[in-house]
Amino acid sequence: MAAAPAAVPDDDTPVLFASHVPAGGLTVGMQAVAALLDEEEAPGAASSRSGRKRNRASMGEVQIQLALASCDQAPSQRRRAEPAAAPAAPPPAADDATGEDPEPPFRCPCGDALKAPLRGLLSARLASARDGSLLTEAEAAELASGAMAVRLLRAGGEGEAAAALEADPRRSRALSRALYQDAVSWALYSAEWADALAAHLRSRGCRSVLEVAAGAGVLAAPMRRRGLAWRTTDAAPSRVGLPAGLEPEACDAAAALAPFGVDAVFWAWWPRGDEGDAALAEECARLGLPALFVGEPKGGCTGSDAVWERAGAPRPLSSEAEGLGGVDVPRWHGVRDRTWHVGRRGARAALG
Repeated sequence: MAAAPAAVPDDDTPVLFASHVPAGGLTVGMQAVAALLDEEEAPGAASSRSGRKRNRASMGEVQIQLALASCDQAPSQRRRAEPAAAPAAPPPAADDATGEDPEPPFRCPCGDALKAPLRGLLSARLASARDGSLLTEAEAAELASGAMAVRLLRAGGEGEAAAALEADPRRSRALSRALYQDAVSWALYSAEWADALAAHLRSRGCRSVLEVAAGAGVLAAPMRRRGLAWRTTDAAPSRVGLPAGLEPEACDAAAALAPFGVDAVFWAWWPRGDEGDAALAEECARLGLPALFVGEPKGGCTGSDAVWERAGAPRPLSSEAEGLGGVDVPRWHGVRDRTWHVGRRGARAALG
């Protein structure tokens, strides 16, 4: 039986989720902490430490800086020798599917009093999604909208809590998203999307797929059930309690291409501002490998601009003509995730 996800404190102290900040994602938080701990003096100012002074921040300030950095950044899942700070988050865009006002930047509801009871109500479904039984499209939409949280609270006899979330949909959506991302993955997947992607890959002769920066590796089981040899790797795999044999192999994204003979490469939610996605796309093109990813368009909260500016810029796979039959990944409210194909066209690299 798979281990249950680790409990998360529900007091008012901001916390840093390990699953939120592998590798480079911690860099932003540490830079913020460094700014608190080490401040340059004005020219000519007296100092007992060679022109510098030390300002000791309280642990509370450090936790706040780390928590804000972790909740507002897509996770970096590759170790980098000299990681650069991610650029400031772009302003939220209007939801192009619903036309609704843009959602404020996501912040983890760390101290929300409803997080613990809602975690208990959602735990069985999230554990199932983590272990390979993906949510259906309808379930994913209900979860992302916050309606599932309201329904489960009401069914569990928590009428007052259900009414509170029903009156505040943004709170309900934030809680639902935070609990899913703690237990499963950053991107939201559905069984229908996995069916369409697997069929699309098989129809083009792609039977073995390497997923890089896979985080916890939650796609391994469902994609293997759909007939693909789906191999997952990550420089620092997240540990969310996957059954033995399903956790990703510890391997850097760039290095993973060399030893594994595969037909296609996949990644999801590459960290914002990290140009490693463009470098990986170029290497896949050089090798004639199709590269696919899930994330936002240029300027969104995932990936770098560089991947959109190279030859063979990403194009969506979700249209009827390009093979996914109009199906795509579900979306968190205000997030514009799609499935993209990158790479130069060639006999082997053309997936559209």
